[in-house]
Amino acid sequence: MESSRTRLAVRDGCEEAYHVKAAVYRGVRDIRIEERPVPRVGGDGILLQVEACAICGTDVRTFLNGSTTVTPPRVLGHEVCGVLRSIPSGGSDGLSVGDRVTIAPAIGCGCCRECQSGAPNMCANLRTLGLDYDGGFEEFMVVPAQARFNLVKVPDGLSSEYATLAEPLACCINGQEQVGVALGDAVVVIGAGPIGCVHVLLAKLQGALKTIVVDKVPERLAVASELGATEVVCSADDEPVGAVLKLTGQAGADVVIVACASSEAQAQALQMCGRRGRVLLFGGLPPGRIASIDTNLIHYKQIRVTGSHASTPLQNRLSVELLASKVIPAERLLTHVEPLDRINEAFDAAVAATEMKIAVRVS
Repeated sequence: MESSRTRLAVRDGCEEAYHVKAAVYRGVRDIRIEERPVPRVGGDGILLQVEACAICGTDVRTFLNGSTTVTPPRVLGHEVCGVLRSIPSGGSDGLSVGDRVTIAPAIGCGCCRECQSGAPNMCANLRTLGLDYDGGFEEFMVVPAQARFNLVKVPDGLSSEYATLAEPLACCINGQEQVGVALGDAVVVIGAGPIGCVHVLLAKLQGALKTIVVDKVPERLAVASELGATEVVCSADDEPVGAVLKLTGQAGADVVIVACASSEAQAQALQMCGRRGRVLLFGGLPPGRIASIDTNLIHYKQIRVTGSHASTPLQNRLSVELLASKVIPAERLLTHVEPLDRINEAFDAAVAATEMKIAVRVS
C-alpha cells in the first residue's frame, strides 16, 4: 500500500515539495534510511514507484565486503517490482502508467555485437540497476530510458513480493542455458539457498533424473528435498566429493552447478564432474578471492566449464510466466518480508542465512 506521503507527491505533481524514503548504502555494513525528494525524470525517463525489492547475494557481498563496481552513496537492490508512474511515449512494448512491472536490471548499450545478437547482459559497456544506478530499496526509482525494453508487465495474480523472484529466476535460466541440462542428466547443485533450489526446480523441469544438492545447513537441505532434490549431502558431516561419487556410482555428475560464492566449491565441482561433463560457475566470488583448480581434471576428463552472468529481457519475461503459472512455487522460495524501515534487520537475516529468499516491502 502507498504511504500518504508518496501518494500526495504523485497526486499534486510537486515532486520537490515532498520527500520519500531511501535505504542508502554508505559503505561496508552501513545502510541508512534517508529522505530524498521525489525524483524528477525527463520526457523520455521512466519513474517507478517501488512496491517490493528482494535481497540478492550480490547485495549481501557488497554489504559485507564492498564492491569494485559500487561507489557509495548508492541505493542497492535490483530484484524489483513496482508501479509505472512515468514512461516514454512510443516504445515501451504496450505498457502504460499504472502497470506493475519487473525489470531486467542489466542494461546494454544496444549498439554492440553482443547487444544486437540478443545478449545485452554481455555488453562491454553494461550498466546495472542497483550497482551503476540507484536501485530498488527506495520508494521511487528512476529507470534509465534505454531500459524501456527491459520492463516486463506483472499479471494481476502474481504479488509484487513474489514477482521480485523473476530476476534471480531469469539468471538461473540463463545459467542452465549455458550449461545445457538435458533429459536424463545427473545434476549436482552446490548450495541449497534460494538460487540452488531454483536450479533444482529448473533441472527437473528439463528432465534431470538425479538432482543432488550439497550444503552445510541441514535446514536448507530439507527445503531442497521438499522441492524435489533426489539426494542431499550435508558437507558439515560428509566429504562432498566422495559422497557425490558414491551417489553416482563413481561416474560423477553430468552437470555440476556451483550456486554459492565459494572458491572451495568451485574446485570441488571439477572433482565431482564426470567425463565429458559440464560445470557452471554461477556464484561470483568476493573481491580478491581466487579459486585454485586442477586444470588437469578439465583436460583429461574433457570437462566443459562455463560461467553465466545476469540475464536477458527475454529470460525475464519467461521467468514472470513461470512464476505466474506457479510452475515455480514462489511461496517456497520467498520466506520472509520486512518493511523498508527494517532493511538492516533484513540484511542481517540474509547474512545469517536463517531464511530462504528475503524481500523488502518498500511502499
